[in-house]
Amino acid sequence: MRPARLVAAVAAVAAFALAALCPPAAGAAPAPPGGDVPREWLTPAEVSGFRSTPSYAETIAFLERLAKRLPEMKLSYYGTSGEGRRMPVVVVSKERVFAPSPAGSAARERRPVVMIQNGIHAGEIDGKDACLMILRDLALGRRREILDAATLVVLPIYNVDGHERVSLYNRPNQDGPAAGMGFRTTANGLDLNRDSMKLASAEARAGAAASHVGYVSINVFHQRAGIPLLHKLGIVDTPAVLVVTRRRSVTAELKGFVDRNVVAQAVSDAR
Repeated sequence: MRPARLVAAVAAVAAFALAALCPPAAGAAPAPPGGDVPREWLTPAEVSGFRSTPSYAETIAFLERLAKRLPEMKLSYYGTSGEGRRMPVVVVSKERVFAPSPAGSAARERRPVVMIQNGIHAGEIDGKDACLMILRDLALGRRREILDAATLVVLPIYNVDGHERVSLYNRPNQDGPAAGMGFRTTANGLDLNRDSMKLASAEARAGAAASHVGYVSINVFHQRAGIPLLHKLGIVDTPAVLVVTRRRSVTAELKGFVDRNVVAQAVSDAR
């Protein structure tokens, strides 16, 4: 699939999936077609004919323009990368609730919260450009059913340092962007797609904090490395939560379905 079609397909699938959470009311007018976007609101990728993807600075500048037009959107930063770049996050909320609130709070978010993480491998950047298109449409008053369906939390560029290491040869077997793409790993060579458990990188630690998780859960039934551990413990088909330290020793085995607070306490005790 050509780059332009791929980005458009990603945007369409994402928008369809979000809208499916809450279909528009009967009789609601359909969203205007996306082909008549004023030129000043085309994304940088669209302007280039999808031959290039915007730089970090260009992406931030476009998001800042959108935030000024869309009051339900807030651009902020949740961490700092290994090379010192601020890591952006966009929240789009119909109630303009831009941070987690305690249960029972008057400002509490009442819709499902959907997090979209883009650029974990910065050379595979279609998701960022697709999200810019969706956010742009929201700023222009389109796709409003998305705001009815969910609150969006968008990480436009997760691997911000790798994103800036642009080269034509970072992914030689990939079809575009023709002007080059970012690099797979962080500045210190860590693959963020392999760092959700160890949290060895500044980026992964910031991402975990932004998700408000003190631990990362993993379904070991779908992880090749976890199967021997399951058999060793005699856990094959019983629901359970294992708390495992970095030394690969099990410090707790919580059988059955357990409360999140119980798991959090077990993790705290293991540290």
